[in-house]
Amino acid sequence: MYVDDLATAALDVKELDWFEDRLQSRFVTKPMGEISMILGIKVIKDRAKRTVELNQEIYLDKVLNKFRIPNPVSNVKNVSTLIDGYNDLRPASDQDKKVDAIWYREDLAEHHALALKRLMRYLRFTISFAISFGPLRDLVVYSDADYDGDKDSKKSISAAIGLIRGGLVFFGSRKQTFVATAITKAEYAAICYTAKQGQWVA
Repeated sequence: MYVDDLATAALDVKELDWFEDRLQSRFVTKPMGEISMILGIKVIKDRAKRTVELNQEIYLDKVLNKFRIPNPVSNVKNVSTLIDGYNDLRPASDQDKKVDAIWYREDLAEHHALALKRLMRYLRFTISFAISFGPLRDLVVYSDADYDGDKDSKKSISAAIGLIRGGLVFFGSRKQTFVATAITKAEYAAICYTAKQGQWVA
């Protein structure tokens, strides 16, 4: 059932019926039956395997068609040229800003456009990929740190991912606010960042 894109679920059908009755007594609702789509996310359930899969194939297809990104060819070849490195995509330095004040740099726009085009091609190729939730452990988190990852500031990068029932529910990376003098310090900062994210989810 959907009420402003609301999905309801319960372990006991009686509890679900009670909740829906209370909802319908106060609001005008329209029961839509078993969920198959919500907020542009396709929901695929397999009761035999006790899994639920979520993907955005329909939404992504609309976006990619809007920008005329074609379907991938069947015989995919390895990319012979690598995407431009950080130096071409990095934020503008003070020197760049000085140059920009007197000269228009069209090359930055080209680099970013090529990076975006490659991202969209990746989305087209992986459009049917889904996040799968199954009968596994509850919350599992992983952390990592890229020591001295930012070459400009010498700061490390914290990274975190979290899974519930085997499905990814959060991921992220953040530049640390200090310059770590040892790998251990960078890793501890990453663990702290991951623990905060995990606590919010739990």
